[in-house]
Amino acid sequence: MNNYGFSLTPHTSFVKGLCDIYSNDFSIIDESDSSLGQTDVHIFCSIHLNLIVDLNELRTKLKGLLMIINGTIAVTQGFERHKNIGFVTIDGCDGVSYSEMEKIHSMDVTQVNPFNISNLQEMHKKADVISKLINLSSKNENLRIILGMCAIGSDWVNLYRILETVAQCIQDDYNQGKIQIHGNIKKKLKKIELMTKVLNIDSAQVKLFTRTVNSFEMLGYLSRHGKGSVSNDNANPMSRLDASNLVNQACRHYCGNLLSRTY
Repeated sequence: MNNYGFSLTPHTSFVKGLCDIYSNDFSIIDESDSSLGQTDVHIFCSIHLNLIVDLNELRTKLKGLLMIINGTIAVTQGFERHKNIGFVTIDGCDGVSYSEMEKIHSMDVTQVNPFNISNLQEMHKKADVISKLINLSSKNENLRIILGMCAIGSDWVNLYRILETVAQCIQDDYNQGKIQIHGNIKKKLKKIELMTKVLNIDSAQVKLFTRTVNSFEMLGYLSRHGKGSVSNDNANPMSRLDASNLVNQACRHYCGNLLSRTY
């Protein structure tokens, strides 16, 4: 078994705070040494990576795990704060040549399960919400996909992709009887309508969001659709900040709902 150690960046107090999230899936160790003039050195280790020998697999799974961590931070701290904090990644490693890991800063990885599924970890007895979500994502594919998407950013197209995925996951859970809606529902709800009811999200704001993000007239190059898309009204678009907050709210409510049903 290997014992990889990856130096984390950015060197901020927020990353230092991640040392205390109590996870059995990984650890972040503070090795800062002020006597050497180094005030922020944090080493990332994970039991899910130490059995890997192939460097391509190691790089891919490390990036996948960092995406899950970043997505969880984005959900719990807010998309805009996560953007200001910066994407948590690595700038060096112990146990393998860093030159072999140089692509770690790129985001060319999608839907990678970074966990060792033959040896899934129990949740730490002192786990906080970040640790709980990361641990649960090792067992729940829908959550893993949502967290991975949240790590990519909060541009218009990705915000739509996230909200659409949350709505689909809600519909999947509803169809499987995992969640219920209180009250008298007389018709079959579309997945967006179902999501607003389950997560208590303002349906008018969701409609404004989808109308804005789909409109080339409103957003131009940033829109989900290109020129020629149908738009009956291009007045009063939603701001990207409001859109970011709306989708983040949906993600937080979904994660909270999932945690309450699991633990």
